[in-house]
Formats: sequence, structure tokens, C-alpha cells
Amino acid sequence: SSSCSGGSVTLSTPQELLRNNEGRLSGGQLKFVSGSQSATFSFNNDGGATLDLNGQTQSLTPAEVQTAVDDEPC
Repeated sequence: SSSCSGGSVTLSTPQELLRNNEGRLSGGQLKFVSGSQSATFSFNNDGGATLDLNGQTQSLTPAEVQTAVDDEPC
């Protein structure tokens, strides 16, 4: 991120990432940790997700998740 240049991030999958028949994320968790900060995405079977950002949660729609996945260059 441009807001934290030079930092390091650890990425893990506490729960295996799952995809449905269309190839969209439909389960599992993806966790990012940098210092004392963390973000965990828990993917739902409908293609949406719940984001836990340092203890605060936010819901993401299937469209928001897919837009993030499709965004270049990731």
C-alpha cells in the first residue's frame, strides 16, 4: 500500500480457500498481519465476505469481493 511503504505483511490461510463451480471464492479465510495490525477475510458460500479489521467487522457483497479479485494487477 502506498500508505505504508516499506512495511512487511504476513499472509496466511487459517481456513482453506474454497471456490464454487464458477471459480468464485465461496469459503475459507485469508489473513494479513503487519505488526500489531491484522485483517481477516472470511468468505461466504454466496460469494460475499466478512472483513475483520483489527476487531471491527464489515460485510462485503459478492460483487465487491469479485471486483477486488478481478482488480489488476492482482
